[in-house]
Amino acid sequence: MRELTRVATAETEADWLAASRGLVANQVERLVAGHEPGDRPDDPTHPDLRPRVVRIELPPEVYALWRQARTVVATERGAEISDADFVETICRGAIAPGSGADGPAHQIAYTQCPDCRRATQNGAGREIDVAPEVFERASCDAKILGSLDTASPERATTTVTPRLREQVFARDHHCCTVPGCRSARNLEVHHIIEQSHGGSHGITNLSVICTGHHTAIHNGLLTMAGEAPYDIKFRWVYGPPLPAGLAPEAREAMLRQQVEEILAGRYPEPSPVPRARRPSWESESIEDEVPAPVPS
Repeated sequence: MRELTRVATAETEADWLAASRGLVANQVERLVAGHEPGDRPDDPTHPDLRPRVVRIELPPEVYALWRQARTVVATERGAEISDADFVETICRGAIAPGSGADGPAHQIAYTQCPDCRRATQNGAGREIDVAPEVFERASCDAKILGSLDTASPERATTTVTPRLREQVFARDHHCCTVPGCRSARNLEVHHIIEQSHGGSHGITNLSVICTGHHTAIHNGLLTMAGEAPYDIKFRWVYGPPLPAGLAPEAREAMLRQQVEEILAGRYPEPSPVPRARRPSWESESIEDEVPAPVPS
């Protein structure tokens, strides 16, 4: 019952005890997940967006591979990468190998509540809360199944049709279009003017971006404006990431210089997000695949 003490108060204790009666420890954990002190068991839960701590132990030879693989990914990006960047690259490579040219990059199940807009991502049968920008990034390049509560399946739609994807990838040479990035795997299609701001699915509003830079854009760290392919402008809001492979002394000096420039106001507030003149939200429909007939 220790989990109950995290959320129960004098006013709600009786409700929590009644709701948890007969439950085992892991069921109680799920019951209180997403609740805050003062909530009652039937109150809406709050998204749990705290970073997760994952501790792993590796034998020396695997640790060497880990370091080498991280160097390869950082070299492709042309800059230092975070632990999250590296692990995401590994995971997406296992879930959906390849460049991303053959289909929507997000072969991952996301769900969004139509009322509160709360989004979750399925991780091996468990629904994990994700931030709104994560869902927005996934929506750039996804297959949309529609409501899961209807009596019969809705027609699936896609934000980027296979023919359009093929054309965008060919035009951008199957490589991330961010200057200095040479990544040719884990690529996604990004809407330069985002769909939430009326961006269309026209080819001049689409560009191929690697997962790391796509995340940076939707997290507000990197801005992208213009029309593809020849009139795109990128800008790092708080200065560019540090180059990969720097010696510790050089890295510390560059980091110190960047902090000084930020404090001095060299990197001004980003300009307002561009919006489309004629918002377009249409997704071209694609028919569900029809299974091949079974030989009699």
